[in-house]
Amino acid sequence: MLATGLPNNNWELLAADQDKWKTKCSQALQAGETKLTAEADTSRVKRKGDAKALASTPAASGYICWGCGHYCHS
Repeated sequence: MLATGLPNNNWELLAADQDKWKTKCSQALQAGETKLTAEADTSRVKRKGDAKALASTPAASGYICWGCGHYCHS
């Protein structure tokens, strides 16, 4: 509940009204998924650097891998 942002101090009151509870849970899950996706994208950019610049730079061998479509050293 903390990860999704649902209040943990009065969840029993929210859960008493099932329609309101379903709406709150759905909204919280959508927001949490959006947040996790954004964090994963940011983390990937930090890890990989500028992906477009890396992809446009051919490797020394010039071999394009048939599996991934990128330049490979193998």
